[in-house]
Amino acid sequence: MNLDGDTWQEVDYFPDQRQQKALAKKFVFKDFKDSLDFVNKVGALAELAGHHPDINFGWGYAQVWLTTHSSHGITEKDHKLSRQIDELFLKTSKI
Repeated sequence: MNLDGDTWQEVDYFPDQRQQKALAKKFVFKDFKDSLDFVNKVGALAELAGHHPDINFGWGYAQVWLTTHSSHGITEKDHKLSRQIDELFLKTSKI
């Protein structure tokens, strides 16, 4: 699965061994510190929204998955948070 790009992709997702859909996107940064800073800011947005993504990150990247577990798929909560995350990303340094 290639998540690089400017748009969120709808993907099959298997949290808790249940198949459901999620929005997914990979963000690229110049180094680990920028990735970590971005992830922490996404966490702050998520807390304010009361909607928490799954995140995997490392040196120069962060992968984000958004799904509404209680609905077993993508809802307006996911689309709204994805837009907020994109706005945040535009404000951060990237490669």
